[in-house]
Amino acid sequence: MSELEAEYRVRCLHYVREVTQPVTYAEFRDLDPDNMTDLERVLWGQIDGMHRLYCQDYWSEPLSAQNAHKRNNSYWNECYRGLWHNRENYLQYEEYRWDQYSRIANWLDIPGDDLLHMSPRPLDLVMIAWEREQRGYEPEPADEWYRILEAWPSADDDYMVNFRVGRNSDADECVYYYPQLFTGRWIPLDTAITRQEIQESRRFATPTPMPSEMRRWISQKDRPVFRGN
Repeated sequence: MSELEAEYRVRCLHYVREVTQPVTYAEFRDLDPDNMTDLERVLWGQIDGMHRLYCQDYWSEPLSAQNAHKRNNSYWNECYRGLWHNRENYLQYEEYRWDQYSRIANWLDIPGDDLLHMSPRPLDLVMIAWEREQRGYEPEPADEWYRILEAWPSADDDYMVNFRVGRNSDADECVYYYPQLFTGRWIPLDTAITRQEIQESRRFATPTPMPSEMRRWISQKDRPVFRGN
């Protein structure tokens, strides 16, 4: 554990001591953030204000071989639907030669074990694009990374306090679905109970038919990204 990580845990303990009852704080002190279950991370993360950077080891964990395959599956449908609808609007502009939404969908298809060993990872490439922009570089529509930051999902809430590169908050369900891809950390949001509640609510909802073209795109592998000549 690095010096910074150790400092974060001390700060988190101090925070929990200040905002909870003594019995809750005593239970929290007994936690081992390196050996918590997903359910424990979900439940302890419900403490008001807990989702801050220095408490991240109590509600998330770094990408590893043990969590690389995990997904918050209840967000799968909303994630890909959101990408599709954003892509439909994006493709109206014929001068854009790169389909960034298909690129992100392809990245979402990367198995966890592959992501674990990739170098550079998608997040690294997006960070490079962001750093170039900070230096004043403005890519042209023909540039491979044109508008990648606008397409890259960003969950603008307390669950993603360590992630502020992306700008497309309309597709934040993708961050919830596969947080390792977008943040480098596994952030459990689903439990057996929440999945059951979602399934029950869908039983009484009027389903929205998925257009066949959308269904084909979602199920497609290695979607074409380059659309120019």
